[in-house]
Amino acid sequence: MLTQVLRLGGVPFRARSAERDRQTDLANVALIGRAIDEALKVSLAERNGLGRRVADALSRAAITVGNDVDEYVTRETEDT
Repeated sequence: MLTQVLRLGGVPFRARSAERDRQTDLANVALIGRAIDEALKVSLAERNGLGRRVADALSRAAITVGNDVDEYVTRETEDT
């Protein structure tokens, strides 16, 4: 039965050409590459945003508490 399906009218079954397989493979690889590039772009933007938020939090903490090495030498006890 299978041989009858694969031989349509006496013509042996043929898959698509090797060139078309190569083109399809290249298109699929390009699609995966674009997806990876997009994911990297998004993750870098997220990392940069997080870095800005951390820097902002550190700046606010330095202003609020102080970050000098002798900050606590002359500081009043009620300010600590």
